[in-house]
Amino acid sequence: MDRYLSFKANACPIISAISILLTGALTGALSVSMTGCHTSRPEELKTEAVTERTPSSPPQAYLKYVTFKNNRPEEDVIDISRWQGLGGGFDGGARSDYLKKFYSANTRSRSNTGLKHEACFEGSAQTLQNLFFNSNDPKNKIAFVIGGYARTRSSQDGLALGISFTEQLKGGPQQPFFFRLQNCRSGKAEIGESRDRRLGQNDFAESETRRLPAAVESSNAMPGKGFMIEDQVQLPAGSRLPAFSLRSDYDRAMLSSSDRPWAGMDIRTEEGAAQFALLVQKHFYEGMATQDSSNSDRNFIAQNNGKRYWCHMPWMQVGESGREAIHGLTKERDYKPSTTMSLYSENTTGTDWGIGYYNGKGCQAIGKVFGTAGNPRGAPDFDQARFEDGTMSVKILFTTAQLKNTQGAYTWNANVSGVGSTARKLQPVQHIQMDISVKDSSLKGARPDVGNWVMLTYYFDPSYNSPLQRDLPGLPSGILRMRPMGVQTGFGPPSQSTQRESIIFQGSQTNGFLGRLNGPADNPKSSCLSCHGTAGLGVAMSPGYIDYVNWGKPTKSKSLDFSQQFALAKRNWETEPK
Repeated sequence: MDRYLSFKANACPIISAISILLTGALTGALSVSMTGCHTSRPEELKTEAVTERTPSSPPQAYLKYVTFKNNRPEEDVIDISRWQGLGGGFDGGARSDYLKKFYSANTRSRSNTGLKHEACFEGSAQTLQNLFFNSNDPKNKIAFVIGGYARTRSSQDGLALGISFTEQLKGGPQQPFFFRLQNCRSGKAEIGESRDRRLGQNDFAESETRRLPAAVESSNAMPGKGFMIEDQVQLPAGSRLPAFSLRSDYDRAMLSSSDRPWAGMDIRTEEGAAQFALLVQKHFYEGMATQDSSNSDRNFIAQNNGKRYWCHMPWMQVGESGREAIHGLTKERDYKPSTTMSLYSENTTGTDWGIGYYNGKGCQAIGKVFGTAGNPRGAPDFDQARFEDGTMSVKILFTTAQLKNTQGAYTWNANVSGVGSTARKLQPVQHIQMDISVKDSSLKGARPDVGNWVMLTYYFDPSYNSPLQRDLPGLPSGILRMRPMGVQTGFGPPSQSTQRESIIFQGSQTNGFLGRLNGPADNPKSSCLSCHGTAGLGVAMSPGYIDYVNWGKPTKSKSLDFSQQFALAKRNWETEPK
């Protein structure tokens, strides 16, 4: 029983030092350069005995499972010969074990034996699908999987493979699983940021219970579309929690007027940027933050805004990080106090969740890609993923972390999972960050080489008192503590020059690479524009071990106009097994 074994030294990529070269005003190609075997079911997943060997020639596609011992990566490479049991390779039980390993590596930070782990594939997803998951080849049959084979679907760019299967052990219940396996240069899912935690076999069953029909009264069940299931949560008696409803009547957006009170503003100085930050913050809060003064859970409902039109991005419901049933939150990443700014350093660990909104102009672009609720496209046209001038998008982010030294944050109740697990439960989440993106060439300081996008971040600061309370009476106290952090118009760090590309306001803290704009819920190795700059490229916003070698190599792809939500929706659509 053979196993490839190799070691590589860790590297520390500079993630935010990237430059984006755009051809044809973001309408064409986008190029980025970045500075053993058994026949019975075991009690826990097991690996084969190790025999080191070197393949005679590179396979067309192969699987890679990486574990970390004493911070050294150990690669376990599975080619098609080994997968199909040739020369002492896998049987159906071992294929089942490894399929669960790949699932675990893409949904949990630690293996059953307590080791950090990652999984990916080399080659194209289409080749992997045809070789490893071809249901016409009995050598690919997987034990304990209903039907004998996993269902798969590859992304068009060949960098992701959606894998779905339902397992049933003898005498046990059916357990459905879904995950996306990434190409090694694309990185792993953000669940990889999970806190270190030893996981046992029973955790698989625990994490999947929400996929089964809930035995609750229909009046208390809050359904929200998920992957092959309804996300359901048991609500306390008498609770007034909303049920999330996707707003996708994009045809109304075509008729709506998108007011642009910021048009022509000069944001090249701190004073001008600060005025701009307050103006767009007010623009979003109007009709959104004061919908129900008695119940914070009933604010920020797009359909209830009588002031102006806002909508959501579709196809954000897939997988363990998909939309939850109450507010439509999706998982962003895990929150670590050790990697955020000093104001939040005494908080506990947690998971971060967010929901995005688009104004009329932004919704028009979404409608061109997906169609409308009344007239949906048979298949999305992502070549239409271009936002026009006047587009504004907003994401509000919440965390399950306990805010020890930042109490008083705006709070929702949501059906979300915690650190190191995908099992969801109803729990309070606190609002710590808001991101706003505006695309407008009339802004003095907007840069054509980044599509005239301007990014802003706000964060919860209990010592801050917003001047917006004069213009918007009735704003919740936690919302009044959302402090503008700064404005970013390019990839450069803050400087004293006139043409600054990242302005951090006086008195604010930031969490970005080399002082760039970045919120407390964001990855400190990057910045706002740097993360969004990878949209459509099929590469990780921030790489882990499995992709750090290739992450900085130039690549070409269709731009998705700095929209990570377009990128995720595209990946979800393309990789959902049919």
